[in-house]
Amino acid sequence: MTDKAKKMDGQKLSLEIQLDRVELKLKSLDRWAKAVGILGSAIGILVMVLNIWIWRYQNRLAKFQSEEEAQKHFVSVELKLEAQLVPGNPPRVYAIAKYKNDSARQISIGMFGVRLWKDWSEGTTPLTKPDRLIFADMRLNSCPSDFCPKEGTNFRLQRFDSPVLLPAHQSYELTYGPYELPQGLKSYWLEGVAYTREQDDGACAIAGPPLRDGGFPAYCDEQKLQIKDCYNLDDCKFARSRATLYVLP
Repeated sequence: MTDKAKKMDGQKLSLEIQLDRVELKLKSLDRWAKAVGILGSAIGILVMVLNIWIWRYQNRLAKFQSEEEAQKHFVSVELKLEAQLVPGNPPRVYAIAKYKNDSARQISIGMFGVRLWKDWSEGTTPLTKPDRLIFADMRLNSCPSDFCPKEGTNFRLQRFDSPVLLPAHQSYELTYGPYELPQGLKSYWLEGVAYTREQDDGACAIAGPPLRDGGFPAYCDEQKLQIKDCYNLDDCKFARSRATLYVLP
């Protein structure tokens, strides 16, 4: 083989080697390109998942914020009445009212009533069983002059001596009475109801006189005072201390 042929074979081999190297590089770059593509897809999926989680948490945060804001306006109050006997002839009773404001804001009592009964059963009211009533003490935050104050032998309707304001998340105690019990009575029942002026949205106010002496005046949403029998809509928040039996010593 001549030197020229040897040189040409050497150049051919060198070119093949270079082609093999280029091919290997291309294959390597192709693998990297595919790996980067797969990684990019994974990152895209990860970003999408993260966006979904962010959206969910944003919705939950908005819900909690909305509930927190609503909670600030929510009105809830509790009432418990306890009797304190003063022995004598005749015996007398004080009613100790224990209010608890479960709201996140200060509220006031718009209407409050204490009733003492000779006997009581479900459905007993001054309208249905007037003969059982010993005394009804009704107090109002606002006392309309056309029917308040008013007093009879077994009832009293008047304005609060001073506004009953209940600070947020606090308890408050007031004493009412004394109330005289009839001679020869062996036992009596005590019950009470308190209506708040403030509501979750708006306020309530007196809409008209009681249907009977010893009963509550009509109490309605301020926006519905012109609706006939608006008190039947039950728009106003209240707390009840259910009738409790007390036996005299």
